[in-house]
Amino acid sequence: MADSRFAEYELQQLDNLPTSEHQLILQSNIVYDPKGWIAQTKQKIEGKIHPAMVSFYQERYLDKLPFEIYSHLQPNEFDKAKLEKSRQIQWVKWAVRTIRDAVGAKTYIQTGKFIYKKEDILNFCSIYLPPDAFETVQEIYRWKTDFETRERMIADFLATPDKCFALFSEYTKKIENIVNQIKNRPL
Repeated sequence: MADSRFAEYELQQLDNLPTSEHQLILQSNIVYDPKGWIAQTKQKIEGKIHPAMVSFYQERYLDKLPFEIYSHLQPNEFDKAKLEKSRQIQWVKWAVRTIRDAVGAKTYIQTGKFIYKKEDILNFCSIYLPPDAFETVQEIYRWKTDFETRERMIADFLATPDKCFALFSEYTKKIENIVNQIKNRPL
């Protein structure tokens, strides 16, 4: 959902001020756009590199991992409720999002195109990352998107959360390395 009035105001300032509306529009899957505003805006900003957005994406997605991935390395009182509601383990959600956003930021900074779809992320990683890093990315995506794998992980998480948090800590280090490789890899 996009508030076109707010987004339009924010996007008019792209050359000077970064805005998260930029990423929202570029990553939108348009379902309902009666006036065609989202489609027109997306077409207008796609492929254009704005210096303010380059700095914003660099700092937010390539220079460090989001704090949320670290905040889900230990038990949280909302873990069970979020599992029941979304059938997602929060660390897994943030791991996938971290990789997706790093690839999106890198491609935007160098090409003006912010890729975000699973197939495009996996294709990027298969080309630009070493095989072991690509295998890690594939595994993390399976944890989120493969139904049987996800359900097995949820059962493990509920039964032995400490074991899962130890695994997530290990994989956080791998993700730090992967994001660093994405950051430093020329396209």
